[in-house]
Amino acid sequence: MKVAHVIQDLNLGGAESFVIDLAREQQRCGDDVEIIVAGQRPKIRPGIELAIKEIHRRRGPDVAAIIRLRSLLNASNPEVVHLHTAPGLVYGILATRLQSRRPVVFTEHASTSPDALYGRRKGVLDLLARQADAVVTFDSSLVDHLVKSSEIRRSRITVIANGIPIALESERNDTEIDHSTGDPFVVLGIGGLRPQKNYELFIEVASRVTAIRDGSTDIPVEFRIAGDGSERPRLESAIASKGVDNVRLLGSVTDARNLLRTADLLLNTSTWEGMPISMLEAMAQGVPIVATPTGSVEAMVGPAGLICEPDAASLAAAVTRLLGDPRWRNLLGQMARKRATDLFDIRLVAEKHRELYESLLTP
Repeated sequence: MKVAHVIQDLNLGGAESFVIDLAREQQRCGDDVEIIVAGQRPKIRPGIELAIKEIHRRRGPDVAAIIRLRSLLNASNPEVVHLHTAPGLVYGILATRLQSRRPVVFTEHASTSPDALYGRRKGVLDLLARQADAVVTFDSSLVDHLVKSSEIRRSRITVIANGIPIALESERNDTEIDHSTGDPFVVLGIGGLRPQKNYELFIEVASRVTAIRDGSTDIPVEFRIAGDGSERPRLESAIASKGVDNVRLLGSVTDARNLLRTADLLLNTSTWEGMPISMLEAMAQGVPIVATPTGSVEAMVGPAGLICEPDAASLAAAVTRLLGDPRWRNLLGQMARKRATDLFDIRLVAEKHRELYESLLTP
């Protein structure tokens, strides 16, 4: 099968990581796959080793970019066009509907984001999403949301969870994380420094959990944030003003898996999420999770983590309980690893996408 994915860029975001992993698995299964990047200044991470094409578009509506995308699609002639992110939807729908009627799939990666994310554009995006032959969301609880807020036909919505390449994950040996020598506990946060990630709450939790008592010893706790973005200056100011000395901003990290192998738990303080790839990676590594109840997080994590109200006291208490109980921490880690393997392996996810594609191609 020949498949073309259209997305804004291929930087370090969750949607981008998912598209790369899905395309790799589809290619491994024998499909002819290409990714078309439709960003203004697209960022493409190195080492992807997939067929990638670019259409550089101007700021604002760019008719020429639509025509270039249509030409690329006509030249490669994919059987299915799969659209991701808002620019991928806008330019992909207009390019495919101008001429051909090849099947178009749109994955809504931000189903639970507030309307304010898109503002006036939301109505236009909803209109374009309704032109897709199928809309994919990652959680059955979001189907009603798409039907009501975007007026997408229920019959066109398919539920397929996000996935990661579990087979490539190295199972973490929990005995390697030994704090008896005084090495700090590590609480990791992963994601771009954007308002939705609510890292100010993460910093507040860090200010409340500076050490864990182990017998007669206080073991320090270090909070690390992997990611970069526009919020960095404000977060640096918050760290300084609160006098918090156990938070490290690591900047952009190309491979979060290495960080997860040395983390004791993952802390997510977001105000809204979809189905975060970083959490799936943590689960696959056997890292227990403490998170706020947003998006599909609770359904994804299930019993393999602690879901807390978005306040510093509740989150700090959960972090303290987990760090202070290694047996419970390891049990949750094992449950997380099994849940990731059983439900979110990219091989299972790719097979479900193939079934969807074939259903659209069947007369």
